[in-house]
Amino acid sequence: MLPDYQVLPISDLLILLEKNGKDPGRKFDWQLRTNAAYAYRLKDESIILLPNHRDPNKNGLLIRNEETLAKMITADHFPIESIGDDIYEKLQDEIQYIINKDMEFFQNYLNRRLRLNYSIINKEIVLAYYHGIMSLRKKKKMVESDFLALTVILGEELRNSRNGKWILLKKYGPFNPYWTPAIIDNHSNIMFITDWLSFSIKHRDVNLNYWYERCEKGSDFKTYQYPYQERLKIIE
Repeated sequence: MLPDYQVLPISDLLILLEKNGKDPGRKFDWQLRTNAAYAYRLKDESIILLPNHRDPNKNGLLIRNEETLAKMITADHFPIESIGDDIYEKLQDEIQYIINKDMEFFQNYLNRRLRLNYSIINKEIVLAYYHGIMSLRKKKKMVESDFLALTVILGEELRNSRNGKWILLKKYGPFNPYWTPAIIDNHSNIMFITDWLSFSIKHRDVNLNYWYERCEKGSDFKTYQYPYQERLKIIE
């Protein structure tokens, strides 16, 4: 009898699909709603699960049967280590500090990184951190933790100024869920601060003041109702 599951290289699973008369490039039996992974039923009723963005050098799952797969889907967890490209999936340990409302952790990080000594958070200080990180980017010394720390400091200032709360939005990597930070204001609108910073850092000619001006004018740019309430966690 097969074990409940096996973690196998995607290259091996593709060969197994071919032996079962399956063409992985053309047809799958169904696609998971959460992580968009592809499921293929084999002749012996076992299931091959491949990530949506497959890399033959990475792994997928061979699962005993559909019932076992259903249990994994219900638990919202697949027994495989597979991290995608999103920095928030890579930095889930640091996201825990947001859950614990420990914003000092991120400010201390930026102070050390940029050789600053701020102890409060306001618009001017956020802009100082922003320009410091942009300087690191220009020197090609920016790392993923820099982006997360800057996101949190910007978010904390916006949370205070707009009487909001921190929230976490559930997203999915190749297999398993992870959480990304955002701010919800007192009108239940969501500010996707990660998008703002990504845009500002990518387009270096855009000053962060632009986003503040839009907030102060009540702009609804990237601030709207989140359609998947079951994937939203408010940090009280």
